[in-house]
Amino acid sequence: MTGVDLIAVEWKRQIEVEGWTPEHDDKYDAGELAWAAVCYAAPGRVFRPGAWLGQNGAYTFVDPWPFHESWDKRLLAGSNNVFDDRAEAAEAGRPDPETYCYEEQIGMLIMAGALIAAEIDRRQREWKAVQLDEALPKAEEARDILSLVDVEVSVDDILLWTTPQYHSAVDWASRMHLAASDNDDVEVPVMPEFLVDLEGDE
Repeated sequence: MTGVDLIAVEWKRQIEVEGWTPEHDDKYDAGELAWAAVCYAAPGRVFRPGAWLGQNGAYTFVDPWPFHESWDKRLLAGSNNVFDDRAEAAEAGRPDPETYCYEEQIGMLIMAGALIAAEIDRRQREWKAVQLDEALPKAEEARDILSLVDVEVSVDDILLWTTPQYHSAVDWASRMHLAASDNDDVEVPVMPEFLVDLEGDE
């Protein structure tokens, strides 16, 4: 299997076996999935700034693992594979990735890849939610304007329009409404073709 295949299998396992569903992942919006991936993928020890030491003018540096230690599969790898459980291994500290055997190195990279894929999906969902929050009021406004000229379009359909389609539909409907209100000087363009097609499907 290729690396992509192995990551896809692990991604599926994380969802079906460990319960890391999209809904579960969405709770971790501070980069936790990405940090976990960093920990698994790093070929050596990695640290991030921890507590500020104040008067000494420096930070402490800590391992960036973002979750409870019981979830950290590094604890029983490499030089720590002599331990029977993660709690015991945690007391000894995390192993240096340079002590991982070949199978452990590949396994860590596979888990890192699956976590990166999950984080990409999470951020895409987050961005789409932001876009929807911004687009929804405009879509509702377009629906109301179109209804003034007896064109009924759902908000869900409007959200699928491109920006030029949105503007052309609103412009046409606004001009149609003004012209119908005895504004003879208003020039009304031809009904946008995608609206004609939409009416034809009804």
